[in-house]
Amino acid sequence: MKNTAKIIALILVLCMAFVGCKKDEGVTIGDFKGFTVTKYDTTVTQEDINTAISSFLAENKYEEEITDASAAEGNIVVIDFEGLVDGVAFEGGTAKDYTISSLCSGGFIDGFEEAIVGKNVGDTFSAELKFPDPYPNNPDFAGKPVTFNYTLKSIKKTVVPEYNDATVSTYAGYSTTAEFEENLKELLAYEKAEEGKLNQENELWAQLLEVSKVANYPQDQIDAQVDEMKEYFEMYAEMFQMSYADFIATYTSLGTEAEAEKYMLEEAQTIVKGSLVIKAMVENNNLSFTEEEYAAFLELVAGENGMTVEEVESNYSKETIEEALYYEKVIEFLRGFAVEVEPEA
Repeated sequence: MKNTAKIIALILVLCMAFVGCKKDEGVTIGDFKGFTVTKYDTTVTQEDINTAISSFLAENKYEEEITDASAAEGNIVVIDFEGLVDGVAFEGGTAKDYTISSLCSGGFIDGFEEAIVGKNVGDTFSAELKFPDPYPNNPDFAGKPVTFNYTLKSIKKTVVPEYNDATVSTYAGYSTTAEFEENLKELLAYEKAEEGKLNQENELWAQLLEVSKVANYPQDQIDAQVDEMKEYFEMYAEMFQMSYADFIATYTSLGTEAEAEKYMLEEAQTIVKGSLVIKAMVENNNLSFTEEEYAAFLELVAGENGMTVEEVESNYSKETIEEALYYEKVIEFLRGFAVEVEPEA
């Protein structure tokens, strides 16, 4: 659904809005009456329907036990194995009930999976292999011979159901494929409309930020946003048992701590600017909402995020929820002045 991620993101992003806003921030809103939004098409093609059918079948695939055939490439197998170097079991070379989700798909040393092909459930067998050279996982084993002893405990294959009346009845609750496809067509048209509206909303918001200026950013809000982002990075660095600098260099595209600081400052300014712009739009244009609209918004947030209204209210302050609703009001207000244009080729 359109609003699921968007609304929760709004609540999180706008949590700074309206907090400690001062007159000397100098928020100036430019001309928003010439904004454009891209037209969208809700036509559903047969290709769209076919793609949705393929996804539906893939989502309902299942595993089927194989008892009358040998293991083959692509099968799901469960094995016990033990690795021996110079006749001695080594750390990480032994496992019980280990599942290979697609036989011969890689991830093991050459020959490990291939040795299982052609074997039957219950077979016990060995393979004489050799570690690659170099072998980064354990340089001491690079190029050394290794013996693996196996027991094949289970063979399964992945089955994608056929597309027929029985399948749509079992997995989707429709009597026929024709009935299922009619529903698909309606659903896909709805999704295209929702996606189109969301894209227009993003276009309007980007244009509003572009024509808006903030003379003086409230430093306390900027600092709070930067601190929150830095704590997030530090939490993950600790989780990966790395220093903050190493985490930034390894797991982000930011490279250095200085670049990370620059990124966080820019992001903080964007977040705070959005909050201040919404406040200014609400005040300048006398935007408001009724108690009924607030209650409906609460229901929307709760329903689309698997929460109760009470859970939403306990997780987010009333001010925060109101701010998210004001964002919706601002977008609705801007849409009334927007001109639709054809999408670019």
